[in-house]
Amino acid sequence: MSWILKQAEDILNRVDQQTNAAINQHTLKSTSHDESTSDASSLNSSNRSSINFDSTNRSTKASRLNRKKDDSDLFDYLNTSTSVNDKSNHSIPSNNSLSDSTRAVSSPDMFLDNSLTTTERSSSKSASVTPRSTTPAVQLHDDDEGLVLNVQSKQETSDSNNKFDIVSNQSSNLKDEIVASLHTEIETLMRDKRQHENELQKYKRQLIQYQNQIAESDALLRDLRSRESDSAEALSAKDSQIALLRVRLAESDDLVKVKNSQCEQLQNQCAQILQDHTDSSGVQSQAFDSVQLHVAQLEHELQQRTNENERLVDEKNSFEKRSNDERQQLLEQLKLAEKRLHDERSQIHEHQQKTKHSKNLIHQMEQDMNEYKAKAQRILQTKDKLITKLKEMVQHKNNSSFSGDQH
Repeated sequence: MSWILKQAEDILNRVDQQTNAAINQHTLKSTSHDESTSDASSLNSSNRSSINFDSTNRSTKASRLNRKKDDSDLFDYLNTSTSVNDKSNHSIPSNNSLSDSTRAVSSPDMFLDNSLTTTERSSSKSASVTPRSTTPAVQLHDDDEGLVLNVQSKQETSDSNNKFDIVSNQSSNLKDEIVASLHTEIETLMRDKRQHENELQKYKRQLIQYQNQIAESDALLRDLRSRESDSAEALSAKDSQIALLRVRLAESDDLVKVKNSQCEQLQNQCAQILQDHTDSSGVQSQAFDSVQLHVAQLEHELQQRTNENERLVDEKNSFEKRSNDERQQLLEQLKLAEKRLHDERSQIHEHQQKTKHSKNLIHQMEQDMNEYKAKAQRILQTKDKLITKLKEMVQHKNNSSFSGDQH
């Protein structure tokens, strides 16, 4: 911002310097032109007046051309909206143009001097030749031409002054526009700065809130992970129990297979015995009864084994069902815990809002209490002052009455 202000001040100072230089240049031109016209009016001969008239016309034309060039260069410089470097580069040709104009002003003066010397020589020669009767007419002609040249020079100086007043007004207007544009740019930059600072503070507050929420969610996630690990350990224990039951079931299946093989062997033996009994009718009935009893015992044991196997299968199915139910319950508990976590977060947020509101109320109440204490102290002080004043007044009255009684 300071750099922009410095650049603007440099630009305005350069504009002022160039306008002052142009005004001084044109004042020098006008003074030189007045001197040339006064010299031209002081001449007496007709040849000298004609030569001076031509030289003044040439000088006025050259000064007008240079003045137009200076005015056009100055207007172009003021109307351009380039950078400071470009403006500094433009200032060089303007100075050159000013130097050219000074050269143009000085060159007509030299031309006037030369013309004066030549006309003086010619007038001296013609004066010796011309008779006395012609001199008054020549002097009247010279006076008229001098008046005309003075009027023209005054008009040109007034025109140049008007033009430079316009140029100075335009430069002041340009200066005001540049200052106004710089003030508007400064105001917009300050407004953007304040807006960005407010946004930064808002983002910082949001970041702090998000960090607090992340910390709370991390604590809840750790709790849920610990619960999940506990449930996983419980499930692994249930799985180990199921594996143990499966091993026992496999062992019982092996026993059933062994008993079935033994039963088949006994049936084969029984069939063989029956075949032997049928073959040999002399086999005793007691042996047959013992064999039948043994077969009945084996069948009873087989029935017991099958019942036990069915019971183990039922226990296995019930245990699996129970484990599935427990798993479903654990999943439901996890869902309920997540829901409770969400509710707790919302409640925590509400509690935070309430605590903030309560803190604000407490702060306001403290301020009110402090104001009340200050008011009470002021009231007590005024009361004490009044009491002391009343005591003084009473003492004064008592003293006055006592003194009156004595008198």
